[in-house]
Parts: sequence; C-alpha cells; structure tokens
Amino acid sequence: MLRSPVQLATPRPTELPRITRPQPPRSTAEVRTEAAVEKTRAGVRVGLKAWRWLPRRAKFVVAGVIVALVVGVPATIWIVGKVAYAPEGPVEDLVAAFNDGDLARAAELAGCSSRLCRESALSAGYQAPENMEIAEVAMGGSTNPDSADVIVSYELAGQRQESIIRVSREPGLLPKSWSIRSGAVGTLEIAASSVRSVRIAALDLQPAAGGREPALIGRYEVRVGADDPLYEGEPVPATIQGDLRTRPVTSVKLTTAVRQSARDEVGTQVRAFLEKCAASDAQKPRVDGRTCPFSYTGYFPPGSSAVSWQLDPLPVFEVVVPEKPRDGVALEVRTTTPGSATFRYTFRESPYQAEAVAVSVKGEVRLADGKIQFLPT
Repeated sequence: MLRSPVQLATPRPTELPRITRPQPPRSTAEVRTEAAVEKTRAGVRVGLKAWRWLPRRAKFVVAGVIVALVVGVPATIWIVGKVAYAPEGPVEDLVAAFNDGDLARAAELAGCSSRLCRESALSAGYQAPENMEIAEVAMGGSTNPDSADVIVSYELAGQRQESIIRVSREPGLLPKSWSIRSGAVGTLEIAASSVRSVRIAALDLQPAAGGREPALIGRYEVRVGADDPLYEGEPVPATIQGDLRTRPVTSVKLTTAVRQSARDEVGTQVRAFLEKCAASDAQKPRVDGRTCPFSYTGYFPPGSSAVSWQLDPLPVFEVVVPEKPRDGVALEVRTTTPGSATFRYTFRESPYQAEAVAVSVKGEVRLADGKIQFLPT
C-alpha cells in the first residue's frame, strides 16, 4: 500500500492568523474633545456654506465688523487714555492751583509734605509763581511710554522762567491716571550754624549743620529768627525752581550781626566781673572760681593791711562772632584797648603802690536756657 509523502515546513508569518487585541475604553476627556472638534468642524462647514450664499455687500459688512473688533477696541482704549488721562493733566491742575492762589492744593499736587510746604509757612515771606502756563509736553518715547516731561513757564521775581515737571503712570494696557513725580519741589539749604533760629517765609526753625528743607517752587525770604537773642540780619531772597535739568540745591548764607541788646547785656556782665575783681584784697584775685585778668607778683610784706586794687581805666573790648565755630560758643569778647590795674597796700602805717599792670579781658558767650552768659577765659 502506497503512502503519500509528508512534507514538513515552518509556516510563514503572513500565513499565521492575526490576533485581534481588544481596544481600551476611551476616557471621558477624549470623548468630550472629539465631540467638541466635531462640533467645531460642523460649525465651520455651516459658516462656509452660509458665507458662500451671502451677497457680496453682506460679506463686506461682516468683514468690516471683524476688523472693527480687532482694531477698534485697542484704538478706543488708546483714545480714551489720551483724552481722559493726558500726561499734562496733573500739571494743568497744578497750574490752576498756583494761578488761583491755592497754595495748599499746589503743595498737595506737587507731592510736598514738608513743614515748609504748609499753608501757614507760606502765608508771609513767600512769592508764588504767577501767570503760569504749560509750554511743551515731551513723552518718554518707546523707552518709557509711561513717563513724560511737561515744561511750564511762569513769572517770578520780575522774570520769565521755566521749569520741567516730570509726570508718570503705572504701566499696563488699560488707561491709567498720571501724577507728578518731581520738578515742582526743590531743596533749600541754610548756612547759619551760629544762629539759634531762622525764619524762612513765615516758618521759624532751628538750622542744623547741612540741614535741608524741601520747598515748593517760588521765592522765599530768609532771615534770622525774631526770637534769636544774639543775632540779627537783613533778609536774603532764595528762589526755588525745581528744574530737572540741573536739580540745584539753593543754598542761602545768612549775613548776621550781633544784636545791640546782646552787646549791651554782655558788656554789663563783663564790667560786673571786672568790678568784682577790683574789689578783691588778694594778690591774685579770683571771682566765682575764675581767674581775674590782673595780679600782683612783686614783694608783699607780711602784716600788710588796706589791700586794694584800683582799676582805671577799664579795658575797651568788643563782642564778636567767633572766627572758628566752637561747640556751644555763640560770641567772643576780645580786648581792643587794654586797661590798667594798680595794687595798693599799707605796711607799718605807710601806703605803698605797686607799678600798674595792663588789663585785657577776654571770654566766651554762651546761651544757657535761652539766657546770655559771659564766661571769662
């Protein structure tokens, strides 16, 4: 019996049956996304179909509306910002305040809150700018579109002057208001270390070494304070422009003179000191622990009596401001013409008189609790 030959072979991969794996279930997010995409496609198809059927004029109208929305909204924002929030707006208010004489409002707009910017301080001795107006507005440009310089012109002290006032705003897309940052306020520095008080306009203050005061633009009258017991002087004008181009500090140096009342008081105390010295019966007189400006160093026999001093003439002296400032020393006493003192005594019932000695008095003048005090040195 014949048998058919058996052929053994490895099947090819393409001949093997395919195994179908089950797909994982779709997530809710995928289902919603696919539905949204399908709705968008359907809406686009409907829109395109409707666009094809629109008349030509209607197409222009729709296109114009879209362009207006894209371009018009930013343009509208820009126009509102330009008209309602112009950079010169706060400066216009400042100009109006100065021209109306409203100094409190002007100081508020300028951002000056110092004691010299208060209305009470400006009630006298202050001249505000007159006929102020805006001359030019310069924007900061692309480098700083939120900054601008406003040039104002005005009359002050009989001259036409200009100042630059800088304004700024917070950055952002929406329109925002502008405010004054600098330029309407300057700095006033008083050089008067020896005086007790200084009056600037209607304000009395105590000057400190290197002290500075913010001041509103204008012209100020600076003088020695009325309550200063030692000094007096003519008023000195000081002009504040607050110009950003130079940012100057207006320095005022007061020229002072000693009050006649102070000279008289010091003179009285000096003469009283010399009289006490002359009333002493010591060879080297002292008064209140301070050495007198004359003494006797010659032979003085024991047992002498009737010891006295004769002071004639009195020295001539002057009361001056110290050439070099010293802590607490307001004035100095210097002798211009020496006087003469003679020492006398009696020994064994015989009067003796020593040779006269020159007398020169000197000392310093201080203020103690607001009172003048002469201290011999």
